[in-house]
Amino acid sequence: MKEDARITQSKALLLDAFLLLLEYKSFDEISISELCRKAGISRQTFYSNYKNKEDVLLEHLDDILNEFYIHNLSKLEYDEVFHILSVIFTKYHHFLQSLFRANLDFQIMFRFERLVQQMNSEFQDHSHIEYFNCFFAGGIHLVLRKWLLLGTPITATQLTSVFKQISAPVVSNLRQTEKQIRSQSTE
Repeated sequence: MKEDARITQSKALLLDAFLLLLEYKSFDEISISELCRKAGISRQTFYSNYKNKEDVLLEHLDDILNEFYIHNLSKLEYDEVFHILSVIFTKYHHFLQSLFRANLDFQIMFRFERLVQQMNSEFQDHSHIEYFNCFFAGGIHLVLRKWLLLGTPITATQLTSVFKQISAPVVSNLRQTEKQIRSQSTE
């Protein structure tokens, strides 16, 4: 169901105001009242759309990550997924830096875990896939964090290469283990 245009506009105003305020204030210093004043909306409008100020940023994060879910990630090779990931990181790096500064980066990792689960849906027979997914999501999160802390010093293509180099042995091991599990189950 499509969202009402007024709601969409209110949410956009809140997000824009929040991002502006985050340029010179910490997340904790921003009150909902100040956010509403900056956005030009009432507190009632805020609370009809969100429970708290974290929800404003997290909804935007979900919108960004939904760009991944238009692809069937389980059908893509890892380097293709990493390229999409790197392009999106580059496109939204200012916003992602805001999440890290607001200490909401753990929310990014939880969402990466869902992303990795979709990427690895073919390996669901693997006995330790949930640990692999956590490990992989944590790795993506920490690489993103380091890249942002360093001021995004490399391009999306270079970041894709970093992801590929780091993950190649892990992915190879996962695929090899999965083959062994499947061959044992057919014996």
